[in-house]
Amino acid sequence: MSYDGDKVQTLKISMASRRPRVAFVCDDEIKEILEDWALEENRTVSNLIESIVLQAVETTGRGRKEPRSNKKGKK
Repeated sequence: MSYDGDKVQTLKISMASRRPRVAFVCDDEIKEILEDWALEENRTVSNLIESIVLQAVETTGRGRKEPRSNKKGKK
């Protein structure tokens, strides 16, 4: 079996791009704090923010327990 690095890289990029995107607005000071924090942990700002949000979802117990279409009688 031959190894084609270009195909592997393309696969990684296309897999990552299938995830939903969310944007938020913050002050320059918060942005700098997040950039420094991410650098200290050797990760991207996006990955850092995702981990912060996941922790908040777990801590508050807001994880989705049933599909949205079934909540409050919505279809």
